[in-house]
Amino acid sequence: MQKAADIQGITVTQIDCQVVITLPGLMPKKKKGSNPAFITEPLYQCLADYAGTHPLRRFDQCVVCFSHQYDQNQSARRIRDYDNLECKQILDTVAAFLMKDDSGLLCDVYHCTQFGTEDCTILTIMEKSYFSKWLKAHENAAKYLSDFPSESG
Repeated sequence: MQKAADIQGITVTQIDCQVVITLPGLMPKKKKGSNPAFITEPLYQCLADYAGTHPLRRFDQCVVCFSHQYDQNQSARRIRDYDNLECKQILDTVAAFLMKDDSGLLCDVYHCTQFGTEDCTILTIMEKSYFSKWLKAHENAAKYLSDFPSESG
């Protein structure tokens, strides 16, 4: 399964008080009977391997940011509604390693869309107290689209 994680390009890094996970491509569309195991199983193995060689932070309370990055050279029509994406099972997989619980009382979830050099999904898990700093750092990023309207718009 680690080979699948390597082939898919799943990465895990810890930066300051954040854990950043990069997943290849975009989250699968949510469909009845769909099985996102093609991404959750390699993700699980990647997190298990990372935890075996690095002290992995566990969060009592956190914010999970799903940054959906679309290839800037492709049509913007490809951008999907957040509620059409299969993020729940990804969150469950990540929670097993990084969180006390993914209950709404302990875990807030934020989605944003950005354009970049390739399609990917970047999960950033952080303490709730760090979220405003993360958001401030990302709100000025070029070609960045957010859940929250800008103050000027």
